[in-house]
Amino acid sequence: MQSGAANKDTFSKCSRGAIAVEFGFIAPVILVMLLGIVEVALALSNNLAVQAAARAGTHFGMIKPPVQGDMAPVTAAVKAALPSEWTSAGAEDAAQINASLTCECQVSGPIACNAPCGQGEQMQTYLKVDVSKVYTPLVTLRYFAPSFQFKNSSQVRLK
Repeated sequence: MQSGAANKDTFSKCSRGAIAVEFGFIAPVILVMLLGIVEVALALSNNLAVQAAARAGTHFGMIKPPVQGDMAPVTAAVKAALPSEWTSAGAEDAAQINASLTCECQVSGPIACNAPCGQGEQMQTYLKVDVSKVYTPLVTLRYFAPSFQFKNSSQVRLK
């Protein structure tokens, strides 16, 4: 009987393998936290890229205003600011780019850009660039949306 009691004391004092058991409990928590940090960083990076592309389009439009409403150079500047895989023709979740001019008179309000303003009014021209991109998370969870869209707009007055 005493040998069993001595064996029990030896077992309770032995700490071999305790670190492995503790690591087994902590490792999944650390991995989930790491995956969450990576996911948030990728989402923020994509959102900032969409925002920077919209600003690049309006910046280009301020330097070289669209001639006769031709938005192709502005759209090309936005595409140049985006990652190339976002603008490829075959990408199913490619970024959507929309550049437009709007005009208004100081007092009477919005008009067509080629129409004249009233007596003594000046026409103001605005360039607006909208960029949107669908983001699909690395890991999709049951209660969260499988994808969501980043949208950003930038607008400047040209004259």
